[in-house]
Amino acid sequence: MKAVNDYTLAGGVLIAASAVLLAVTALTDRGDLTSATLVLAGASCFIAGVFVVTLTRGDPPETGAVSLLPAGDAINVSRMCADLGVQGDAWFIPDGPVVREVIPASDRMPALAPDDPRTWLTGSGGSGVQVVPSGAPLLGYLRESSGLRLPPDSPALGNAVIEVLTDVLEVADEATAVREGESVFVRLRGYRLVSGCLAVRKESPKCCTMHPCPVCSLVACMYASGLSRPVSVTRVDVDPSGTLDLTLLVREEPAA
Repeated sequence: MKAVNDYTLAGGVLIAASAVLLAVTALTDRGDLTSATLVLAGASCFIAGVFVVTLTRGDPPETGAVSLLPAGDAINVSRMCADLGVQGDAWFIPDGPVVREVIPASDRMPALAPDDPRTWLTGSGGSGVQVVPSGAPLLGYLRESSGLRLPPDSPALGNAVIEVLTDVLEVADEATAVREGESVFVRLRGYRLVSGCLAVRKESPKCCTMHPCPVCSLVACMYASGLSRPVSVTRVDVDPSGTLDLTLLVREEPAA
């Protein structure tokens, strides 16, 4: 049975309190300053209770269940890539306003022409698989709904990532993002979607770098788009207590 919403319960208590105060005033019928105070208190409780009951939005979705929604996608794509002999970590490549994800078969990055629609990439430079980043729809949503703009310099871009994760999406209590040379280190504390990470890593920790879930993918897409450089997810560490560490590699040459 579904539990009573806390806001609805609080509104009911306020309305009940107002009824008690007004009833006491009517029964005592003193007509003095104390009675006037009780009437004002009762009216205030009633108005507050009505506002709480009518303006409540209900309980938010249960984060443990929500975190499991993208787990199947990460596992399935990683399984298919492994069956095709693809073993590399995902690269996020900016292509104008779009970010594309390429999973190379090895350490060699396959050539990728602009607007190349192919899923299986082959050529003299290597082979691999091209898929839509799981964080790309989320990045598009943030640009349209929140007017997200990604600065081209690393410190400001890191601050934008922190703001998106903690203030806009509210998936973590705290976040840090630091770039050191070609590496970017992102840490999330109080990460609310850790259950999904643990489910994916139960299949294989390689899934986290081969085809990351939407949050890690979003961070990689933001850095790739903001810096106009290919970015790879090289390491993901998850603590069941709610800490996630993400390591990115930024390729210094711009995307073709």
